[in-house]
Amino acid sequence: RQAAQRAGRQEPAAVPIGRWTKPRADISDVPAQGSALQRFFGLKGWSYVSVSSPRFFVALTPVQFNYVEDVYLSVVDKALGQVVFEYHWQMPFGRSLRLPPASVDGCMTFADGWTGAVRTELCFVHDHWLWTIDAPDLKAKMTIDKGEEALILAYPLANLPTRPAYVHKEAGMRVHGFVELVKRGDREEIAAGQATGVLDWTRAWALRETRWRWTSLSAPAVKVTETSASGEIRSRKATMGINLSSFVYDVTAKGGNVTFSSENALWIDHSVFPLNAAAHIEVPADGPLAGPWKITLSEPGVADLRLTFKPHGLREDHTHLGLVVSDFVQPFGSFSGSISLTLSDGGRLNLAI
Repeated sequence: RQAAQRAGRQEPAAVPIGRWTKPRADISDVPAQGSALQRFFGLKGWSYVSVSSPRFFVALTPVQFNYVEDVYLSVVDKALGQVVFEYHWQMPFGRSLRLPPASVDGCMTFADGWTGAVRTELCFVHDHWLWTIDAPDLKAKMTIDKGEEALILAYPLANLPTRPAYVHKEAGMRVHGFVELVKRGDREEIAAGQATGVLDWTRAWALRETRWRWTSLSAPAVKVTETSASGEIRSRKATMGINLSSFVYDVTAKGGNVTFSSENALWIDHSVFPLNAAAHIEVPADGPLAGPWKITLSEPGVADLRLTFKPHGLREDHTHLGLVVSDFVQPFGSFSGSISLTLSDGGRLNLAI
């Protein structure tokens, strides 16, 4: 600290670390670290947004690392279990992608840098994300209603508060709008209550090497059996979302053992329940498409999660550009299983998926 003061440099301020349920519209303290050159190569932004409707699964992954930008957009036909639209843009030092200053402030915009024929925009306006897609083969306009509670995480990478990652996770959000596959002449009108959405938004001073396993699930109507503390039982339908990960944002105990990931969470009807236990994501030994995945989480006396993921296909990308290496495998498919959750008032929820 004294050396920095003698040199006339301002020591980076620590960003508040913790978890919250409400996002911040101003996260300017996250990029306010280091020099301009350090920010260019060290500060990274990426997000993931998806909509699961009765017929389609639409997903967008915009990534801006400054020295390379990457955009992947796809549509899966659930009945066929196949990708029916796919677009990938990757450009070193590209400037076709613009990310907003915060997850709830402004717009993410992208236009194909060569022809401009593929355009997509995600804007936060009055507690909604408005998502539009305009491509020759794909048209879509969807409204994603922000839920009551999110999982907002500020995590100190390498245990340094001056090297923060700011994360906004939200799953099980209500969606309405339309998706149209132009060449197929196939248009789905999505009414309120038929579809759910997921947002995963990150700005971080990422580590040189980052790896993770991640599970995301969203559903508009799962069966919930609720048992009150007095023993009364009732059943209902609820929107549900899950976010689980391992190897990133982990909380470790003395000795280095991982106790849980800070971003593990469950949403039921837009209320978030952090899951303070490690998620075990077992990938088939013969490859991600070789068979079902087993996903488990157990927090004694609080939560028990047992899911089976059946992959229908995957998207993978392997980029090796000297100092920049990325190996990415993202399967899509269907989930089944059960979740039980003990509430703070002594009641219990059992979800059948």
